[in-house]
Amino acid sequence: MSVDLNKAIALKNEGKFEASYAMYEELLKDHDNDDKVWYNKGILCTAMGNTDEARECYQKAVDIKPDYFKAWNNLGTIHLKDNNYDDAAECFQNAIDSAPEDDPIGWINLGTALLKLGEYGEALDSVDNAMGLNINTALEAEALYLKAQVFVATNQTAAAHEAFKHLLEIAPNHSNAYEFYYFVATYLDNSGHSGKALPLIKQSIELNPNHIPALQTLGCVLIHLKQHADAIPYLLKVQQAKPGNWEAIYNLACAYAGLDNEETNAKNYLKKALELVPLQINLKEHIKNDPDWDAHKNKNWFKEL
Repeated sequence: MSVDLNKAIALKNEGKFEASYAMYEELLKDHDNDDKVWYNKGILCTAMGNTDEARECYQKAVDIKPDYFKAWNNLGTIHLKDNNYDDAAECFQNAIDSAPEDDPIGWINLGTALLKLGEYGEALDSVDNAMGLNINTALEAEALYLKAQVFVATNQTAAAHEAFKHLLEIAPNHSNAYEFYYFVATYLDNSGHSGKALPLIKQSIELNPNHIPALQTLGCVLIHLKQHADAIPYLLKVQQAKPGNWEAIYNLACAYAGLDNEETNAKNYLKKALELVPLQINLKEHIKNDPDWDAHKNKNWFKEL
């Protein structure tokens, strides 16, 4: 049977999914109580996009072998993608209980599920457990990224900034590196360091040109650097992507306010932002103290807003 299983695995690795699937079907006729067959069929079904069948296969594998930690991890990953966070957390906890003591993957996965559940303290505990093990750089980056997301979710911006900055040092080629650059740049801009923020936010957009929050931040950075004309194309893209977003419209108003002969646009966008802003946000009070409007504060139309 091991020869046939290896052949089924090899066919999958060669991209011959249908042939591999047919072989698993034959194998299970005589070996339906073999956890490895179910587990590897689950891997194939995942590769084929058959998520429901993959879930069934991994469940069969752990029913047969309750300490099959790889199957628990894969089953939890499917639940996580399906937004079944409680089931995912349970699977990852089972994986941790079954895995070798020095395996950090289960802790990282459990932390991800707990983050989705809003269990931020427990998510951080999971990250710390993972990072306390013998962890390679790639897994350290995943753990640190999870930690940064918890800090963002709990409004710990300084701690998130440090975590993302460290991520740029150890994982500059991470698939989510654009997010690292975005957050560090946004933090620097909000801290009054727009000059330092500019190359970082440009790098974020180079990695992901369609990341709307980064385009918004770039527009704000350019306004703060008095490069108002350069800010407008980026802010127009944000407005086009999010036409009802009052912040994008307000930032456009600020950009036009810094330009000569653009008073009409500045006034119109500002009025529109005031119409759209939620009642609980006192935008008018913010405008009074916003230096972007210093050149207009003595004009009648501004006083009448």
